[in-house]
Amino acid sequence: FLWFDHFQCSEACGSGWERREVTCHLVSPNGWEDPDPVDRGCKRSKKPRDRRKCNLGPCSEGFFWKPKPWKKCSAVCESRGRQRRSVGCVNAWGIRVHKSHCPNRYKPKRKQKCQGPVCGPATCSQTIEKFGTSRDGEYQLLVGGKNMSIYCLGMDTLKPREYLTLPAGEEGNFAEVYDKRLLDPKTCPNNGERHENCQCTMDESGRAGFSTFSKLRIDTESMVIITYDFTFAKVLKGRWVPFGEAGDCFSTAQCPQGAFSVNLAGTDLRISSRTKWVAHGINASISITTLDNNQRILGRCGGYCGTCNPDPNVGLKLDLRDG
Repeated sequence: FLWFDHFQCSEACGSGWERREVTCHLVSPNGWEDPDPVDRGCKRSKKPRDRRKCNLGPCSEGFFWKPKPWKKCSAVCESRGRQRRSVGCVNAWGIRVHKSHCPNRYKPKRKQKCQGPVCGPATCSQTIEKFGTSRDGEYQLLVGGKNMSIYCLGMDTLKPREYLTLPAGEEGNFAEVYDKRLLDPKTCPNNGERHENCQCTMDESGRAGFSTFSKLRIDTESMVIITYDFTFAKVLKGRWVPFGEAGDCFSTAQCPQGAFSVNLAGTDLRISSRTKWVAHGINASISITTLDNNQRILGRCGGYCGTCNPDPNVGLKLDLRDG
């Protein structure tokens, strides 16, 4: 984990405060920095201060320093380099004058150390820019700081999209809203185990559906699965059900029958421990089982009627698989 911060002086001259927002971010072993902040993980004792005094020169003297934004880091491909900026001396009207007018003790830094970015394209658009290709297919992209195979679709368009191919296939990656209701919804027959010959009737609410997925659309920069993309999905019955969601109108007795399965086996990714599922609806209940170090997630969700989905505050977030 890493603290991110940005200082900026509050006053153009005279005493002021440099304030900054300090947030905690996950950093992968490959050096990829997750742009989304997290609530925990960084050591509080190492948290940088969020303000400090600053002074670019006394206003009473009519001359003070004015720094420009930092230029791009000179380093490439994860090496160390330097970052520079121009620092000029201006008068009270903002006109640049000779540096001898400004007190040297107030002069801000003109250079600082910096770290180069991880190399390689991280999106399909960057792949087009780098290699000039227009063919859909599997490409090596940097995801979480690691090169991995990602399927690029729409490479002959202005907005190509990234998809993760699922070696586990459609059998291991599905989402369902169960299509049956108990005749006596206050019960939970067979201790919640599903039986096709239950004392049920078909759910006529129009909610039911069963979707399978062979590829998942992902945002390779934020590492989030876009669950409502059905480009590489099939609907086997009823309506489309988004990836990672489930539900039913089966029972009021904490007896969920709607199911979803996530199986990322064979990929370099897993579901982040930050991803949580939330339940919605009447008598909603939810049961989530994680397997194989979060590469497999099995969910049962339902109610009368009830559903579940990944918490939208985080989304269906991905991490690099261990090992």
